[in-house]
Amino acid sequence: MLHGSTLWYAMIAAILLVIHPDDGITIIGWLFPNIQRTERGPMEGVGANLPIANSDSISDISTLGMDHLDCNITKDNIYRQVFGLWFFAHVIGWWAKMLILRDLWTCLVYSTVFELTELTLQCLVPEFQECWWDSIFLDW
Repeated sequence: MLHGSTLWYAMIAAILLVIHPDDGITIIGWLFPNIQRTERGPMEGVGANLPIANSDSISDISTLGMDHLDCNITKDNIYRQVFGLWFFAHVIGWWAKMLILRDLWTCLVYSTVFELTELTLQCLVPEFQECWWDSIFLDW
């Protein structure tokens, strides 16, 4: 079941990568009719073109860069990271990888590559912005 759904996902992703963007948007609209699409330019909200946040808006601050992170190793920061959604997602991911691959070294290589991917895509995905100790000790 898992392998079959992964193959379907890979096939749909490959198709969406090679067709015209307008056709891809139409297909995504058919698959997910409840998602509302907002009109924006091709590079709006990416990298250096992120919107400037007000000091009162916490949701906008998370997209501005690394300066919003409090990377001090304190009890509150560690508690927040360990009991956050992303740590739970990494634990479930490790559990699933070990069930599927059943080899510690393969899972370590897989996790290392995923962490390098997170570091590379920080400018595009704001959720990937994290402190150094979070990347090394909690995610890997």
